[in-house]
Amino acid sequence: MKKLMTIVVALSLAGCAAKSAPEKHAWYFSQHTTGTLNGNFVTPRNKIYSMNLPQFKTQYQQGVADKASGKDQAYANAFAASIRKEAEKPHQVDVTFASNTSDKWQSTVEYKDAQLWFDELAKTYLDGYNGVQ
Repeated sequence: MKKLMTIVVALSLAGCAAKSAPEKHAWYFSQHTTGTLNGNFVTPRNKIYSMNLPQFKTQYQQGVADKASGKDQAYANAFAASIRKEAEKPHQVDVTFASNTSDKWQSTVEYKDAQLWFDELAKTYLDGYNGVQ
């Protein structure tokens, strides 16, 4: 029985690939941003993740580069605070329908979504600066 449990645990853990810090933050953002779910609209969480992941990777690399160039922790914290402060400005996003990509418009981002986005970007930058994998 003990051997069977060990095999079950090993198999279940084998399917779990560790995500990098940018992937974790992008995933968190995609799963916690405001979404729509009704008969006409569905928010594609996986698409939100894949569309935003490059920006999270860029912020992470910025943190790594700043640490390598000798910038101190006070600079990193101030830079992260400046990223978070961006949430206070109004932001627009382009919106399209998956089935009709020619129908495009701009929408104002809700404050809580902007706050979430910039907070996760700041955390990603700090993870890069601090060497969090």
